[in-house]
Amino acid sequence: MKKNIIVLGISLIFSILILEIFLHIYNPIAPRIQGNKIILPINKVYSIRNDKLSRLDKEITHTRNGLGFRGNEPPEDLNSIPSIICIGGSTTECYYLNDGQDWPAQVFNSLKDSIPNLWINNAGLDGHSTWGHSILLKQHIFKLKPRFVLMLCGINDVGREDISDYDTRQIKQDDNSVPSIRDWFIGTSQILTTIRTIRMSMQASKQGVSHTDLDLNDLEKIEVAEYQIDSIISSHKKLVDLYGNRLENIINDCKNNQIQLILMTQPMLWGNGIDPRTGLELSNLKINDYLNSKIQWQLMEIYNVKAKMIAEKFEIPVIDLANKLEKNSEYLRWDPFHSVRLETNC
Repeated sequence: MKKNIIVLGISLIFSILILEIFLHIYNPIAPRIQGNKIILPINKVYSIRNDKLSRLDKEITHTRNGLGFRGNEPPEDLNSIPSIICIGGSTTECYYLNDGQDWPAQVFNSLKDSIPNLWINNAGLDGHSTWGHSILLKQHIFKLKPRFVLMLCGINDVGREDISDYDTRQIKQDDNSVPSIRDWFIGTSQILTTIRTIRMSMQASKQGVSHTDLDLNDLEKIEVAEYQIDSIISSHKKLVDLYGNRLENIINDCKNNQIQLILMTQPMLWGNGIDPRTGLELSNLKINDYLNSKIQWQLMEIYNVKAKMIAEKFEIPVIDLANKLEKNSEYLRWDPFHSVRLETNC
């Protein structure tokens, strides 16, 4: 029996090593994060056939330039021209929109005739929170020295208790301390990286970020008692404070690198009121067994309010998209967060 267990253990270790080697050579999931290192898709063209999202193009081309971002190749000295890098999660990356349809590209098209030599790139990465934004800035963007960073943030920070662990590891990195065996293994293991990539994708799905058409008529309705709402909101207080801390760190890092940061709050369809396209009441639409649209919006807003407070504290610009954009499924029919060709509502 003992011999069988030893043999089984050796076989398991050997299998893990073989899988690690295989994933290091070829990883079909192509993770964008390896430990605390962000891997950008340099000079890559994604050709996507769309047969699920009725409001999007059937054939989608998503191109990454020599920096790994969406947009034109950079000039030699970004700091000498009006240059903007847009940072965010999937609502900035706009993965399933054709080149030129993502909102950073549309902002560029709207401004290029009135601002000579303007250069804008889209550095959005699906699933990224402010923790990921911070690392992206340090590893890739600060060395480029753009004049401005425009950051749409918040949606991937809501309810993310796991980020506190990442914060701790990042602090260790910044202090140049010797990484533990655990941190080294996390930073090098392709198996763990792949598992984490899959888990982040599943977590995003639980938050309501899905790649299917949104039909409000198909959603159930749910009412939640006020005491339950208060309890849910209160449970996020610590997470909101940590979110604020990360924003403060990002602001200080940008200032230290002579980059002007501009924050943008996260809009969504969910909330109170009537949807103009369908005539449906939005507030009681069911998100899951304990959340409806009203609560989801209230949760998002406490993160948005924190962002505005931090921006005011540090005297940096903030664009309050969350309250400026109309809650209208005509613009957000893909899902409650991702717009379709942001022509009129970016």
